[in-house]
Amino acid sequence: MARTLVYRMWPFAWGGLDEMTEHLTRVKELAADYVCLGPLAPLPTYDHICELTDLMVIDRRFGTLQDFDDFVATAHRLGIKVLMELCLDSVSPYRPYENALDWLPDDKLNYRLARKFKKIVNFWLREHSIDGFNLRPSRSLDEYLSGNKSRSYDFPANIQVTEAINAIFVRHCPPKTRSGKHPFLMLECLDQTPSGDIMGYYYCYTPVDFIMNVAFKDAIDGGLGAFQAKLDAMAQKPYFMLDVESPDSERFTTRSGLTATGVAEVMFESQAQGICLYQGQEVAATESTRSALPPEKYSYRGVYSMYCLVASSWKHRQR
Repeated sequence: MARTLVYRMWPFAWGGLDEMTEHLTRVKELAADYVCLGPLAPLPTYDHICELTDLMVIDRRFGTLQDFDDFVATAHRLGIKVLMELCLDSVSPYRPYENALDWLPDDKLNYRLARKFKKIVNFWLREHSIDGFNLRPSRSLDEYLSGNKSRSYDFPANIQVTEAINAIFVRHCPPKTRSGKHPFLMLECLDQTPSGDIMGYYYCYTPVDFIMNVAFKDAIDGGLGAFQAKLDAMAQKPYFMLDVESPDSERFTTRSGLTATGVAEVMFESQAQGICLYQGQEVAATESTRSALPPEKYSYRGVYSMYCLVASSWKHRQR
């Protein structure tokens, strides 16, 4: 599998899709293959639970569907493919309800709900020309498989989330992009096992291309040596996508004590076949991934130029 670089953008950190479109030229300089967008749907309120239909709507604070189409067209013109987030996480604010039905029924997969999710997938793939999705499965399944049984998780029910992914992307006329290709799928999981057993589970039983272990970054709490040892082990898996940031935690530079150059060396000197850059890493941002990015940092090309150089070198380096 070719080395793959994903650049992740959180809409709340930008003024809207127009500003995000303007930033794509810099994403191209970083040698990114994909740009992955955080949720664009209207954020649910206390008196409104996210409905399935909301997942085919752009929050008006970000722009319109036409603005989104312009973003995709610009990305494609620059040779960048576009991914969107598809949330199957039962604790997310974007949790999709319909008639009080959940992804996790007691006895069997809710095919009715899966069919409606497939309609959403086809809407973005076929009508709005995106290239794939970042999947977020149920964290409760991850924790159960990790051996955390402190809560009363029902494993047979939680396992149906995996079945739901297959029902959407594999069975009964699997969706394809407008060009007729299978969509690129990356998946977030919370793998707290020492050897990455959950990542292997998802890779074996779902049609994903890469898997990000969102628990991996916490290895830095044991020191840089422990982090590097775990990275060396994880990077041997060809489907492992390395990410060291999170939208709701301190920046990795703060947690690790490394400079921006040091973080780049850790990431791009690794043997990982996939890397996910979070917005702001390439300019040494210190605020949360969700925070607005400081425009003045993009006029200073020191760290940014270094990232462009090492990213391009990593892309062309043989494993």
